[in-house]
Amino acid sequence: MKTKIALALAAAAVVLIAMPVLQAQQMKMLSAPERVAALEKSIAAGNKLYSDPKLGTNGATCASCHPGGGTTGGKVTVMGMQVPIPTLMGTAATFPKWKMGPQKVITLGQMNNG
Repeated sequence: MKTKIALALAAAAVVLIAMPVLQAQQMKMLSAPERVAALEKSIAAGNKLYSDPKLGTNGATCASCHPGGGTTGGKVTVMGMQVPIPTLMGTAATFPKWKMGPQKVITLGQMNNG
């Protein structure tokens, strides 16, 4: 269950960054059932993006390295060093942050595009 929630939250974060459907002010004007429906729609779109190999440049998807929002336990090369593939659980709360690869502070959207 925790994995499904983490995946849903990660997917929702992708959608909120990549394709915002409703602004916060608009959400306040919706009824509770309408807010739930809008969130479910965002999560479904996020899940689709999470598994779309066309979004990157190498045919990989987010799910390729982060199944269920976690990690394959594998490694990736960053600046010539092998570093563990991290879990995505709780990641959105840590951005923007410094990334070794590009040697700069990046946003979650920039990370997703990487």
